[in-house]
Amino acid sequence: MKLIKSIKMVTLLASITAFVPLASTQAAAAVHFTDTNGHWAESDIRLAVSKGYVDGYVDETFKPNNSITRAEFVKMLVTGLAFQTDPANSEYWHSKFLASAQANGLITKDETGSDSDLNRNILRDEMAKIAVRGTGATTNEENKWMYLATSKGIITGLNESGELGMDKPTTRAEAITVIERILKIKSGTVLPADKYATSEAEIAWHRTNVYSMAPEYFGSAKKYNGVPREQVFPWDEIRYESKLGMSEVEKYIVIDMDDPRDPNKKYLQDNMRWNKAVGKTRTPIAEIPSNSYVFLSFNHVIRYETPKINGFQISTLYLHMFNNGNDDSVDSDGNLINIAGLAPYVSNGLGYYYQGGILHFEEGESEARLITGQIGPKKPLLTKDRSTSIYKSNARSLGEQYGLGIYDSEFDASLGGK
Repeated sequence: MKLIKSIKMVTLLASITAFVPLASTQAAAAVHFTDTNGHWAESDIRLAVSKGYVDGYVDETFKPNNSITRAEFVKMLVTGLAFQTDPANSEYWHSKFLASAQANGLITKDETGSDSDLNRNILRDEMAKIAVRGTGATTNEENKWMYLATSKGIITGLNESGELGMDKPTTRAEAITVIERILKIKSGTVLPADKYATSEAEIAWHRTNVYSMAPEYFGSAKKYNGVPREQVFPWDEIRYESKLGMSEVEKYIVIDMDDPRDPNKKYLQDNMRWNKAVGKTRTPIAEIPSNSYVFLSFNHVIRYETPKINGFQISTLYLHMFNNGNDDSVDSDGNLINIAGLAPYVSNGLGYYYQGGILHFEEGESEARLITGQIGPKKPLLTKDRSTSIYKSNARSLGEQYGLGIYDSEFDASLGGK
């Protein structure tokens, strides 16, 4: 879009006052702000000021929790990365920085926007896109930027649960911290990633967190012609619709039972049971072993005809059992050794059964959601087949005749698959 050739003088002065670098690094290093002592970003603020790509205010404050605009963030990043700017391109205070950002691939011409766009607060998902490009990485998938930013350690969650706050404005402290992380990555440093922020970003990207949460199962994608290929879930194939209705899986979530902080434990229902299989004995167990993953399929169905019906079968996602020579889910000591079914354990009036993709509809009911799943051991002992697959069962009650294999992966021994 074409830039509007007008800008309020008050906006111009405020931007210049906030972001003109100090005259020297010695002067900058000597500055002590009255509002950063004990702040979580205090050290990064001091470092950024010493480098000269950001400054405080005339009242000796930094205002770390104030929001930052899109133009201001671009200016800071261009300056922090020491990209060349053309002094002749100085129609507005931000013109030369925007031109440099475009020339160096931080933003595209279409993303520049009008003055009102440039002077509104930059959201965290917008910052993620520019920040990832600042490290030299890119993607053609619009929903993947936050995943790349979190998996590279550029952006962390707002809390221990990994909340991303993608639609929240970026603060000055957050912007500086992100820029310092970009500079570290550019220098060759490998940063630690926030596990649950990456998990949430992966879900936002492609409706599952299998890469982030169960790397020994899914981190090493199956090789095709000897070349590893990152796979994505074919969600269009997972959805089935006929004249009778629609069945789909909305997302597929992995939970780490070893970590009490895992925010997705909220999806585990009190009536869920897993199938302890030993020989021909099958026992419903409520307590899930700590050294395991839970794989949850979030299933959704809509009926177009609404008679009362029992045993209505919908499609779900499920993980194929290991081929280890037997069908037991635990060993002689009770340790989980194989994939075991996990589902609501409900009564139909005659007895209890696993509600694994089978629903009961009263007359007139047309829509339902059901969470089904499985549990699997972390670092599984594999004696034969070293691959795993996710399958989609068929929505038989809607006329679907066949299931579908949708994801293949090889176990990564370096991450625990033995």
